[in-house]
Amino acid sequence: MSPSLLPMVQEAAWLALWLSAPVLVAGALAGTLAGLLQGLTGWQEATLSHVSRVLLVAAGWAAAGPWIAGSLRAFAQAAWGGG
Repeated sequence: MSPSLLPMVQEAAWLALWLSAPVLVAGALAGTLAGLLQGLTGWQEATLSHVSRVLLVAAGWAAAGPWIAGSLRAFAQAAWGGG
């Protein structure tokens, strides 16, 4: 691997980690809240967990979408010498 390529690969790995964080946090939060609700009420409905997770992950994508797109655009422009 070229020495000049290594920093770009490291930056890409960190960028992937940071860009996935909002959606992963939303999914984890949904699972935790659904589990807590099911534990407190004794209502063991599988769709409660799945639907809440899908809705919160979709909300995470919608909320973080412009930031994710901007970050990816900036990285791509820097990687291909456009910025």
